[in-house]
Amino acid sequence: MRGARPDRGQATVEAVALCLIMAAIAAALLFGLPRLGPLVAGALQGGAAPAERHAPAAAALADRALAGRPGRGGTPTLLAAARLLALELGPAGARSYLTTRLLALHGARLGHALDVTPLVGGAAAPGDHLIASPSARPSLTIARMADEPVPDLDAAARRATMQAGADVAATALDVAGSTRLLGKLIGRIQVGQAVVGLLTPADDVGPVPGRRAGDATLCEPMTLRWTINGAVHRPLALALHLVVVRAGRVVADTMTDGERCP
Repeated sequence: MRGARPDRGQATVEAVALCLIMAAIAAALLFGLPRLGPLVAGALQGGAAPAERHAPAAAALADRALAGRPGRGGTPTLLAAARLLALELGPAGARSYLTTRLLALHGARLGHALDVTPLVGGAAAPGDHLIASPSARPSLTIARMADEPVPDLDAAARRATMQAGADVAATALDVAGSTRLLGKLIGRIQVGQAVVGLLTPADDVGPVPGRRAGDATLCEPMTLRWTINGAVHRPLALALHLVVVRAGRVVADTMTDGERCP
């Protein structure tokens, strides 16, 4: 018996299917190799594969707050940005994200030794230097509403108010301590013929850096050492390097006493 000839139609279908499979494999390699590269490299180096980083949903608002850039609805504060970021990243993740972004903007002020000899005045001999060196990574603190000081009468206004009468003075002091907004609206009160300043406007003087709601304080622990005649001595004391950012602008860059950041 003669063997049956293969069906030409079936052979054509198989050939087309083989071509399609080869094309699919080629496409998969073409589009998959760029993503497989880091995974293979991480496996060869014994490390974990890098995870893709997605910008959080509130990243744009956080960037506006960090830059002090106004937009629709006004200028957002870091407090608002932190709360929105926390919804997605959690409180620790939001703090880490904002710390990273602040260090990217203002990190050049931190992370290196500082000569703080002028802070000790005439205690240093010529050629001696007191050097502050970083001892830990900077941490971030964002001032809350509760951190703002209670508005108060300035010294002159307090004296004038007390001289005007006990009842008037008590009323004025109660208003001053109750709410800043009310103080701004009233602004000044008239007692007899005298005009007494009720409050110092917060926008003109305001809380010290780091105590206005939304202020971002980068705190870096430092170790103080004397360098005398070229010899570096043992640690003398601890200090803190503070960089305070308000509405995208550095309002304080200073050293202070302290063993640990708040």
